[in-house]
Amino acid sequence: MVVVNAHLFWNPGYEYVKLCQAHYILIQARQFRSNDQEPVLLAGDFNSRPHGCTHTYLTQGFINAKLVAPWYAYHHYNKSDNDTVNYRVQFGKKNSSHNGNATTNTTAADRTDATTTVSDNEKSENGDGIEIHENHNNPTAADITDSDPEKTLTNRLSSLTLNDEGRTLGPVRYILDATLNKLCRWLRIMGIDTVLESEEEEQERTKDGNFILFDRARKEQRTLITTSTRLMARRECPAGAYCINPVFLPNLEVAMVHILLTHGVELEPENWLTRCVVCNGNIVEVVETKEKQRILSSYDAPKDHCHEMKVYECNGCQQGYWWDDRPNSSASRVKSKATRLFRLCLQGGVPIKENSDGTTKLGMFEDLVNIEEERERGWDTTSPGSALLEQQLDIVDWLKDSHLECPFELKSAYSSNNETHDEILPFTNVTYYFVSTLDYIFYQPINFTLESRLYVPKSFKTLNDEEIERGHLLPSDVWPSDHLAIGATFSFRNQGTSNGKEAEPAKVNDESRSDHSNKSTSAGDPPSKDEPVGSQIENTVTGDGNAEKTDPPAILEEQQILSGVPPIPSNDMSELFCMPLGGAAPPPPITN
Repeated sequence: MVVVNAHLFWNPGYEYVKLCQAHYILIQARQFRSNDQEPVLLAGDFNSRPHGCTHTYLTQGFINAKLVAPWYAYHHYNKSDNDTVNYRVQFGKKNSSHNGNATTNTTAADRTDATTTVSDNEKSENGDGIEIHENHNNPTAADITDSDPEKTLTNRLSSLTLNDEGRTLGPVRYILDATLNKLCRWLRIMGIDTVLESEEEEQERTKDGNFILFDRARKEQRTLITTSTRLMARRECPAGAYCINPVFLPNLEVAMVHILLTHGVELEPENWLTRCVVCNGNIVEVVETKEKQRILSSYDAPKDHCHEMKVYECNGCQQGYWWDDRPNSSASRVKSKATRLFRLCLQGGVPIKENSDGTTKLGMFEDLVNIEEERERGWDTTSPGSALLEQQLDIVDWLKDSHLECPFELKSAYSSNNETHDEILPFTNVTYYFVSTLDYIFYQPINFTLESRLYVPKSFKTLNDEEIERGHLLPSDVWPSDHLAIGATFSFRNQGTSNGKEAEPAKVNDESRSDHSNKSTSAGDPPSKDEPVGSQIENTVTGDGNAEKTDPPAILEEQQILSGVPPIPSNDMSELFCMPLGGAAPPPPITN
């Protein structure tokens, strides 16, 4: 049996990192197994909430990883300023105090989310004016008002069920630091929405330490490209930023192709030369003859045949454009550069977006470029800097997969429903700013039967039965860790008869525990066939949340196991998880 313990990255703004960590760990577990039938258990602190990215991947078996990649993440929902997105837990919903619900405000520096139930009768306030409203009986939902773009994105990513393979993704958009003016023009020639850091913003950054570049990336929902490793190393640097090694600046075309490949950009030839290379505005055709004459006159261009010419103007900076076939004209130079960039992309393997019927429209390149010939020619690996194109990471390919599959069929030990994959625990972590479930035990239903799980409190009142102010926050004198312990016992299934469904809890006699059988019996009636696993014990122990206080706190009854083992003596906690599973006697202790 392979047992995997994981502690994934903490930052809620980096959901894609957690997803890749989980996928990598399970790939390694699959390779570590001695054979394909060897069962696997996975447990730990996943720093992912129920129905978050990692939880969805593990419980539902796959995920559209494109929706998690930071260069796509900003674009898979409507970006209306007033839009409210409803998930299993609602975020960004504004509530006025007169409706009985108060509002929980968080600062821009706080990158985590709170999931406490909002209530106006139990609240505390700190010196920063941040209010946390607590319902000590059932902390399972939240209404959060937050104007910070990154926090809003984090909330949505953390709660979105990401298994929609057919969802249409918006185009990747970029913001470049001031050193990448040439790359910025190239990307605009390709029709890609790209902005450049202004001189004023660069001075603010380099002299005053004011990183407007980061703020713009978040506010305008763009992926940052920079040549500065110092920028990349800063904590506030946006997720998914791309750093071009200055060594490759003389070979910027190679870096450009690598960026497009990394971000899974699909070429759209019809959109080339539709963006202004000066300001990134849209180039629109001018129809009126008088307007054509005005534009041509402003550039001292001949206007004798303007009624026959196609003239264009940027809707942002009013830069004029028109076609001119003379070899040394600016129009011819731009067209030649665009053709070269298109050929390089094809040779480097950048894909072209197909129409619904599988065809591709080449637009201005229809009579200039042969796609098959350029693909067959391939990239010239002898050209300077070409080694960069060989540096494609596995995780980049994972994040471009619309159906990233989990190597194992897994189920959470604290799952309440096989279809919805809901968790019965409202939290495993309770702090002043954050309340949610982050810890899980995942097992293979085809190989294991869930026999028991450790009781975990489900209310603030249970955490704080002495009603001390903020006594429910973790850690405390009663609960000494910032995470609540979870646990489960399993028995091996008969592979020959298993169909992957959860077994009915067994009914056994009282002697089974004394002879160390893996099936145990309860002091009360066993749970009924249709009763969710653990519901009988949890109802018996918690009741209405007013469990009788003992010294130490009432924990003994809370350690009962699912199939019915009586309470375990406080001086023998190990038996809860060390009881042998096959009915055999426990192994002797290891001695030197």
